[in-house]
Amino acid sequence: MRRWSLLTVLYLVQRYLPFFDTAGLIIHHNFGANLSPRICSFDYSISGWSFLIGMLLSEIILTLRVWAVWKRSITVAMGLILFFLACWVPGFVWSAKFLGAVNFATYSNVPGCLIIGGRQILYLRWVLLMVYDTGILVMILIPGVAAYRRGRRSSELVKTVYQDGVMYYAFTFLTSVINVIVNIALPPDLMFLLSSFERVIHSLLASRAILHIREVALRRSQEAPQCSTDQTIIFTTQTDYEDLPSNPCSSSNRSISDA
Repeated sequence: MRRWSLLTVLYLVQRYLPFFDTAGLIIHHNFGANLSPRICSFDYSISGWSFLIGMLLSEIILTLRVWAVWKRSITVAMGLILFFLACWVPGFVWSAKFLGAVNFATYSNVPGCLIIGGRQILYLRWVLLMVYDTGILVMILIPGVAAYRRGRRSSELVKTVYQDGVMYYAFTFLTSVINVIVNIALPPDLMFLLSSFERVIHSLLASRAILHIREVALRRSQEAPQCSTDQTIIFTTQTDYEDLPSNPCSSSNRSISDA
């Protein structure tokens, strides 16, 4: 039996939390019958905080990938922590102010809850997410470009780490831009039109990041090693590959774990 780790817990919580806050609470919030404004406010607060926590956990997983490709540098770790706090703490504050000021209306002949007013500050959270994703994208591009310049040939595992990282952060940045536009341009009852979409996308991308690395690393471990003078980076998760063998053909290989 594989030993559970913090990464395992983060992965499972962020992967399955959308079933609670998106498939459960949001459906009840939008289609529930005989709801009062008080119930609407309660449901919305729970789903809002669940959204934020779930996205935070997904970003932590993706950020651990970046730390891994920087060889788990302590300096990089401290910088990532400070950058993370600078972008996410204000997001929590603005979310609390927004959720505390949202007003709802309910009608007997209309299911669900209707937002009729609130503070127009939620878009700031998406702006901060854009800033964070941009910074992390740059952090993964720097070693990625350097690895490409060192040689044309790269292991499939290295390509997976860098290519997936660039694609994931570019996509989350794009969805954040769209959410900012939606939050500013649309009326209150439609400002969350794409919030659930981005919430689920974050969960899917973080899950895919782990599963894709696992798939490639497992395939690599099952193949007969071919001796090469090329340097490779073995990117594994301690959760799934504590016993994954390194490439015995080269003493220059570097192993990065716990990401």
